[in-house]
Parts: sequence; structure tokens; C-alpha cells
Amino acid sequence: MGRERHLHSLAAELESRLCMVEQRERECAEFATALEERDQHHWAKVKSFQRSKALFEAGLAASKKTVRAELQHSRYTEDSLTEYLDDVPGTEGLLLARGCDLGLKTRCMEHVLLLQRDECAARVNLLAAEIEERGSLLCSFFRASTTHLNRLLAEQQERERQLHRAEDLLCLQQVDLAGRMRKAMDLQQDSYAHAEMQRKVLALQCRRVVRSVGDVVGSLSGIDVEAVMLELESRIQGILRVPSSDASNEYGMHKAAGES
Repeated sequence: MGRERHLHSLAAELESRLCMVEQRERECAEFATALEERDQHHWAKVKSFQRSKALFEAGLAASKKTVRAELQHSRYTEDSLTEYLDDVPGTEGLLLARGCDLGLKTRCMEHVLLLQRDECAARVNLLAAEIEERGSLLCSFFRASTTHLNRLLAEQQERERQLHRAEDLLCLQQVDLAGRMRKAMDLQQDSYAHAEMQRKVLALQCRRVVRSVGDVVGSLSGIDVEAVMLELESRIQGILRVPSSDASNEYGMHKAAGES
């Protein structure tokens, strides 16, 4: 009875450990699924960051091209204005007729050129400020994105370490559970072997009792020996759960030996 209680307690403990291992396996599977989803989300953010970076770089390149085009346009305007004033027929004579000399023409042209240069310089300054602002925004965006990506990477690495620790713990629990199950099976087999040995010993003792009872009943008169022996055999068989041929054979062999 003590062995059976011990085996039942071991079986209950193994069942609880098995339930715990199954629960840990489900938790590990859910954790792996969540980690995979976070990984996909992380790579989606990385791709979005790369697309934004490409757009910013394209905008910066377009701004640089615009600055170059504005500079080329200002130079072309300056040259074309000079050529236009030089090519206008009768400009010098007209100015002389109106009391203007070449010095006035030169001063007018210089004033116009100065205005154009001031306008071109203002445009260049505005474009440079815009490029600088875009570059600053781009650098800020890159720094923020890098910080965010590093944080996501650290979180992913921490989750991977937790998953590895959970897997190691699960393997240790499985090894411990397998050892306990082997130990329980060994104890159960030992208990069965011990019970079988006790049953055989009891069967031998019962056979001796059957022979002794057969001798006593056979010496009495007026008693149905066969009926008494059959009743005794049935009760012994109910206790031992052995085939009926064993007890009857024992009694038959003993009776034959006594008659001889």
C-alpha cells in the first residue's frame, strides 16, 4: 500500500510537471510568434526609414541643382543684359541727344547689374538657408531614426535572450521529467515484481492448505469431499485469481500420491 501511494503521488507529480511543461511550450510558441511579428514590424520601419532617407537625399540633390541653375541663370541674365544694351541701335546717340553721356550709361548699367547681383545673392542666400535647413532636418531625422532602430534592436536582442533562456529551462524540465518518469516506471516494475512474488508465495501456501484440508476432509465420513474442495478452490481462486487447473491438479496429484 505504501508503494502504491508513493507511485500515485509520483504519477500526480509527473502529470502536474507535464502540464507545466505543456504550458511553457505554449508560452514559448506565443512568445516566438510575438517576436516574429515584432521583427517584421521592425524591418518594415527600417524599409520606411530607407525610403524617407532616399526622398530626403533626392530633395537635397534637387535643391543643389536649383542653386546651380539659379546661379547660371543670373550669370546668363547679366551677360545678356550687357549684350542687349550694347546691341541696341542708336542708344548712345539717343543718350547724347537727351544730354546724357557715356558715363551716365555706364552708371545706369552698373546700377542695374548691382540690383541683379543683389537679387541673385539674396536668392543664393535663401537657397543656401533652405539647403542648410533641409540638411539639419535630415540629420535630425537620421539621428532620431538611428536611436529608435537601436532601441528596437536592443529590445529584439533581449527578447531573443529571454526566448533562449526559456528554451533552455524547458529542455532541463523535459530532461528532469524524463528521469522522473523512468524512475517511476522502475519503481512500478519493482512493485509489480514484488506483488507477483508475494502472490506466488501465497499460492504455494494455499496449495499446502488445500492438501492439508484434503487430507482432513478425506479422513471424515459422510462429507462430500469433492464439493468441499471445489468450494475451497473457488474461494482461493477468487483471492489469488489463478487458473482453476492449478489447485485441482495439486489436490489430484496429492490424492493420487496418498492412494498409492
